[in-house]
Amino acid sequence: MTAKPGIYIKHGDTWILVKGKISRTVVSRSRKKTIQTYSMIGESVEEEPVGKNNTGTFYVSAFGVTKYIQRILDIHDGKSIVRIEPFKTDTYKVIVYNASNKFFNELKEVASELKVLRTRAEKKTSIKTKQCST
Repeated sequence: MTAKPGIYIKHGDTWILVKGKISRTVVSRSRKKTIQTYSMIGESVEEEPVGKNNTGTFYVSAFGVTKYIQRILDIHDGKSIVRIEPFKTDTYKVIVYNASNKFFNELKEVASELKVLRTRAEKKTSIKTKQCST
């Protein structure tokens, strides 16, 4: 079954459809500054989001995945499925379904602008340590 268009992120064993974001303004009295912060709104979905046509895949850093999702909420075309799932502890995998090549390139460009785009998924490497006998 095909999921409805939107941005989905996997949290634990649950898929969450990101519906939007709420902005709030925080005023610092000591520094006389205003800071705008965002919180995301979402709902859990029963089924794993899958589309008919896989447009492409790329990887983003886990450090900036929240900021990346907040940015792509503004440019989402309303037709495609963007699926974001953990790949490793420091990397998320972004799979895009039913999107035009132009929109797919826009998603990659946003990741590049935020400096969270990973050029390739690093393979898991095992570090071998030598046993020292003294």
